[in-house]
Amino acid sequence: MKKNSGLYRTVYIYYGPTVPGVVSKYAVFTGEPPAPLKRLQENDPSLKDMIATTDEYPERKLELANKESALSVLYRHAQSELNRR
Repeated sequence: MKKNSGLYRTVYIYYGPTVPGVVSKYAVFTGEPPAPLKRLQENDPSLKDMIATTDEYPERKLELANKESALSVLYRHAQSELNRR
């Protein structure tokens, strides 16, 4: 399906840590994030950086595996913040 067709919908993946009852790591959705995730993002804006398109999946997966990458550091920060709650 062509990206400029009216039928094409961008698919997103959440790369952040699992939040029981809210969202699982690698959750997939189209359009806006699910309401529970949006509420969580309001409290922790760094989680907004944990969402990307499926086209970016291979790159993001490699970034998460590299402990020194910005995404990996952000992931650990988000996980730490979530564990404090």
